[in-house]
Amino acid sequence: MENYIEECEKQREGLLRRKGILQEEIRKAREKYTQIEKSDIDRKEVKLQLAQKKITRLEQNILGIEEQLEFLRPANEEDIEYRKRQEKEFARKMKDLIPEELPLRFHGCPIYTAKHIIESGGISSSVDRLGYETSYDAEGQISVTIKDNLEVTIYSYSKLYENLNLPAGCVFVLLPEDERDAESGQSLLMNSVNFRENPDRLYGIITTPENIEKVQEWGEQNGINLDGKIYDYDGFAQSFEKEKALDEDDRIIGSAIEATELETRSGKINEQVRNIKNIQKSKEEPEKQTEEASK
Repeated sequence: MENYIEECEKQREGLLRRKGILQEEIRKAREKYTQIEKSDIDRKEVKLQLAQKKITRLEQNILGIEEQLEFLRPANEEDIEYRKRQEKEFARKMKDLIPEELPLRFHGCPIYTAKHIIESGGISSSVDRLGYETSYDAEGQISVTIKDNLEVTIYSYSKLYENLNLPAGCVFVLLPEDERDAESGQSLLMNSVNFRENPDRLYGIITTPENIEKVQEWGEQNGINLDGKIYDYDGFAQSFEKEKALDEDDRIIGSAIEATELETRSGKINEQVRNIKNIQKSKEEPEKQTEEASK
């Protein structure tokens, strides 16, 4: 435990140093912007736009460090083991459990980004939010994965095992807007999602047990109803295992009913055959008696 605390403090110090460097860079970038603004150089507007874009990027980098510092805490064995197991098992397991007819899409992010998403009430592209791309998304669309490449979201975006001194991130499980959006999802893009306007498009949020309570609180604080939609990784898988078991029970019951009906039909047919044979026999008996009498 002492080693985890020591590692966490080292990381905190490193983040603070990086923040100081970025603050100096942004000071210089703002000075540069002011110089351009006061000058009469060629293509002034273009250069101002580029200078402002650099300032915006630096501001976002500083904000990212501040958000990490907000959530930073020492790693612990229970969380490490849970996250290690999910990284190994979860994506493979869900490929088998999610039915083909259910077009789920997955969008992963760090825990601090998940907080912003819930506070804003939806998921939008970096172009729409910031004015420039930070991922593979495009204007009006967000990057997602499907069940066949869910491991990309788990390994690369949900921060499940990347930094154990931070809580794991979240995976937002989404439904496409329409059939066209569902087809778009196959190319790993889908339309932006507004949870307030289209709450049914948020199928669920997957995270680690550590985060369940805080994610629920963020929803309540921002008017987003997340009741029954927040799962830990095991809970999400189990919800599909239960559905699969129910489907199997229904199949078995259906087969049993079909067999019973077949048996009943067979029984009725056999009874009809016996009745016909009895009728034929009853007709043959008088004929035999008549023949014997004539002899």
